[in-house]
Amino acid sequence: MTHPNASWLFYKAYYHGIDFRKTDLKDKRVKEADEIAFRAANERLLRVELPATAFDPLDGTGTVTELVTTYPGLLIGSGYQHETGRLGEFKLGFFFDHSSGLPILPGSSIKGMLRSCFREPELIRHYLNNQNLDVKALEMDIFEGKRYDEDKKAWLPKPMREHDTFFDAFPVNSTNGKDRRLFDPDFITPHNPTLGEMRAFKDPIPVAFLKVRAGIVYRFRFELHNSPGANAGQKQILFSSLIRDFGLGAKTNVGYGHFVEAGGQQGGPQGSGQPERRVGELDQLEELTFANLRTAQRRGAMVQGLVRDNQNGQLTVELRYEGGVLRSVIPYNASASIPVNALVNLKVTDPGNPDRKVAARFSFGGFVRK
Repeated sequence: MTHPNASWLFYKAYYHGIDFRKTDLKDKRVKEADEIAFRAANERLLRVELPATAFDPLDGTGTVTELVTTYPGLLIGSGYQHETGRLGEFKLGFFFDHSSGLPILPGSSIKGMLRSCFREPELIRHYLNNQNLDVKALEMDIFEGKRYDEDKKAWLPKPMREHDTFFDAFPVNSTNGKDRRLFDPDFITPHNPTLGEMRAFKDPIPVAFLKVRAGIVYRFRFELHNSPGANAGQKQILFSSLIRDFGLGAKTNVGYGHFVEAGGQQGGPQGSGQPERRVGELDQLEELTFANLRTAQRRGAMVQGLVRDNQNGQLTVELRYEGGVLRSVIPYNASASIPVNALVNLKVTDPGNPDRKVAARFSFGGFVRK
């Protein structure tokens, strides 16, 4: 059977071959026995495949967005305990749906990540292309089900039937051809902290962990209603864009948990509900200054750039800056999905320092829409 319950394999059957009566973990024979047992357990996990028919317990509920994991994959539940200190085991925890054993993204986590984006009102105004949007009112309506009553000067709850609902996201397909395996192993290599200044060069300690592979299609479901400043369709596109651009799960700052659109990965046709990818020329862009970049960073606002290259998990973008051209290379795992000459939004992560010749740095903030 290629799709057993991975949760049971990971948290129960995983330790069945370990003799916990042997507590001397430095003993060579104990190490060898543990390594053999965990190698077999790991291989069972890595053979787990998606079911032939998509497991979707919410079929027919709400509206659907399907997104695909990108390299290096998706890491969820890493904070759960899953370590005995023995050789060969996966050291980090993982989160599974209890009944199906599939690696799901809980609706509560999706909701929390999306709400965190509302801490930057200019970001939400930009995505919805509405500079006059009352972001606080939209946030309260979506995430708390409340609207402001001018007469009573208070936030009052809406009827429950009008609340937006965020459902768990399930893996339903694979873009890896006939290979429908769900998981891959991965490693991090922290160094010994007791070695002083030389610790970066001595005694790396590989830590193995489990992750969802790149190329796994996740189905996100929402039940949305019209809100002040954004209707249900606009919110669906907003949520999809935020998930793609900011990611979900752990270690998103180093590339895990990022997604691209299912299908062509270049956006749908007009009328499909997906944002259109604009192309342009450099002289169409507003000329920026160091003061502009510093203000944009402080306010969480975006600046615009032009993609010149999209190879090897990096975007090379150009901006008009201080009477010339500023070129910046941005790590982005799904770089191949961003067309050359596309007009894109960039988040200023560091405005740099012209006096010290420190270059500005940016992160990808989505496509510029018409």
